[in-house]
Amino acid sequence: MKTAIEPWIETGVAIPSGDALPLSPYADLANRWPGPFALLAATGRVVAANAPGEALLAVLAPDGADKAELATRKAACTLEPVILPSPSGASTVEPSLVPVSGGLLLVGRDVTLQARIRSALIESRQRFKDLVDISSDFAWETDSSGRFVFVSPQGGLGYPAVALLGRDPATLAIDEDDALLSEQPFAARERIEARQMWMRRADGAAARVAISALPLLGPDGEITGARGLCRDITAADAQETALLEARHHERLLAYIARTIREEVEPDAMLNKAASTLAHALGAELGCIWRCEKGPPRLVAQSGTMAVPPIDLPVLLQEWSKADRNAVEEPRTCDTESMKGLALVTSYRRAANGAVAIWRTRDQGTPWSKSDHALMREIAGHLGIAMAQISQHDALAALANTDALTGLLNRRSFTADLERWLQHARRTGRGGVLLYLDLDNFKPINDRFGHERGDAVLVQVADRLRRGSRAGDLAARVGGDEFALWAAETDEAGALAKAQGLIATVRECASALEGAEPPLGISIGIARFDPATAEAVDDLLARADAAMYRAKRGGKNRCELAPPVRVR
Repeated sequence: MKTAIEPWIETGVAIPSGDALPLSPYADLANRWPGPFALLAATGRVVAANAPGEALLAVLAPDGADKAELATRKAACTLEPVILPSPSGASTVEPSLVPVSGGLLLVGRDVTLQARIRSALIESRQRFKDLVDISSDFAWETDSSGRFVFVSPQGGLGYPAVALLGRDPATLAIDEDDALLSEQPFAARERIEARQMWMRRADGAAARVAISALPLLGPDGEITGARGLCRDITAADAQETALLEARHHERLLAYIARTIREEVEPDAMLNKAASTLAHALGAELGCIWRCEKGPPRLVAQSGTMAVPPIDLPVLLQEWSKADRNAVEEPRTCDTESMKGLALVTSYRRAANGAVAIWRTRDQGTPWSKSDHALMREIAGHLGIAMAQISQHDALAALANTDALTGLLNRRSFTADLERWLQHARRTGRGGVLLYLDLDNFKPINDRFGHERGDAVLVQVADRLRRGSRAGDLAARVGGDEFALWAAETDEAGALAKAQGLIATVRECASALEGAEPPLGISIGIARFDPATAEAVDDLLARADAAMYRAKRGGKNRCELAPPVRVR
């Protein structure tokens, strides 16, 4: 066998019959090919090969039978790379087989560099993966909206990776402090190293994690997201976790106490307390009830979820029977789909409300001892807050209402009427003011006593209250004087109300046998035109003047005030 092809072609060596394979078509390729080259006859005999080709054949087909089998290939193909010895060291060669007429052409391409690069990449990737695995629990990436677009396959915080994709990391955070929430590491705008924060695991438990992150920049330098690593350090730092949890507990209590102390408007304060309590305990819903003179009344709720059924009377009854010296534990109030926790609020051993929270059953974990403790302390703060609200309501009632009748007093009526007139001017819908004065009331007091006189005043007030709609204002503005603002009512409607009031007073008079002169009521009616700039005092003066005209006209009747001219 010749190892140099060109001399062989020149000498014209004959090839035995039956094994003929024309060499000349491949001579140029053989001389130019930089790598292994070999030409095999159909029988497997090596017609020509260079030294690298012989080395490649020795690997692919060590004996004659292997060469014969190799030469029978009918389709061109590329084989897996093989390693060949060379003067400069081992090289990686990618063999290719090309069937030709009467045999097989074998060529090899040196892919040493590519193989080394590929090996280096694989090694680098594995090295990176190993480093990520040992240095963190999961790697992540967020987009410009701050939502996860990549999470390493093992997932994190007990969630599978697919459950985190598309989720806002802020929904997993526990509010440790305001600064932390304003600088979320998942939306990093600068390099962050080992930032620690509290997050909520899939089972509802708190996890302390250390986060390192880098912002991602677009082609124009804009921030397009962030990328980083999260490591759960809860188990590794159990003692510090316990201290931080206690600190978190205290901060929540301080926050709720501050909310109760600083929020002036009672409804806003209770709604904020309900929302903070629900978020602090990982609940979807928080509710607060007040119960004083009547049945429990829902006064605050976080979110818009429907409130699950809860038997508050039973809860209050159990509370009333419990030992007041024992630690009060929250009661469960579960439903088919929700897990609930409820506790009565009290002040000076008197129940004044209740608080409850719910979360879905798929969160898995039961309420912890820490949850119970936080619930007890918050219920204590809420009990004091609701006692303060009750005192506030009582003072407001004393300041704004008439003690005998429960109607508005003159000062509150005037202030509320001013707001109604402003509303009427904006909407273009007016109303009617009725000014009422009892006729011959002093003789009733003198003859029957003030107790009977007060009963008459209460009856008139009740008739005013029953005849009022939502938005109407009824007031006792003097000793035996009353006023009624009927919003969006015309003069005909006002006259009907006046006749009803006259009939009520007539019934009162019939019960006062022998009362002379008889009890009656005079009513002045003044319509408010929103097109005018009439002030409250002027409107009251017009109605009062109409009332006096009714008295002068015979009493126990009503009079319409003349309209105000529009300037």
